[in-house]
Amino acid sequence: MMKILLAILILCAGFLTAQEFKTNVEIGPATFAVVEIARTPEAKAKGLMGRNYLPDTTAMAFVSNPPRPQLFWMKNTLIPLDVIFLDAEGRILDIQTMTVETPKKPNESEEHYEQRLKRYLCDKFVFCALEIRAGLAKELGLKVGDVIPALAAMNLI
Repeated sequence: MMKILLAILILCAGFLTAQEFKTNVEIGPATFAVVEIARTPEAKAKGLMGRNYLPDTTAMAFVSNPPRPQLFWMKNTLIPLDVIFLDAEGRILDIQTMTVETPKKPNESEEHYEQRLKRYLCDKFVFCALEIRAGLAKELGLKVGDVIPALAAMNLI
C-alpha cells in the first residue's frame, strides 16, 4: 500500500512524464486500474473531450499546485461525468455531476457555444479534481468530508 501511496504522491506532484498511470488505486470501495493525469495546460483543456466511454475503473485527475478554486465545463464531452474535488489531504470538498451539453450547431460560433456551456465551480482550495463516470460517486457512497486514502499522501503544501 505504501508503494501505491508513494507512486500517487510522485505522480500528482508532476515528476513523471507519462499521461497515463496504471496501478490499483482505491477510491472508496472501488479499485481503479487507470488514473490518467492531465498535466499540461493542453491536456487539462482537453480532459475527456471526444470520448464515447469511460470504464468504471478509470479516472482522470487534474492537479492544481498550489491549490485554488476550480472551474470545469463539458465542452465537446460526450459522456456525463462526476467531478470530485479534493484538498491536499485527499478530503472530498465537493462532488458535482456534469451533464452532456447540446453539441455545437453548424451555424453557431465557437464563442457562443462556449458561452452557453454550464460551469461547474468549486470555490474551495482544490488540489486535485477527479473525473469519473457520472453516478459512480453515488454508487460508491462517496460524500463530502470523506478521505480517499490513496490520495491522502498528497500533502505537498
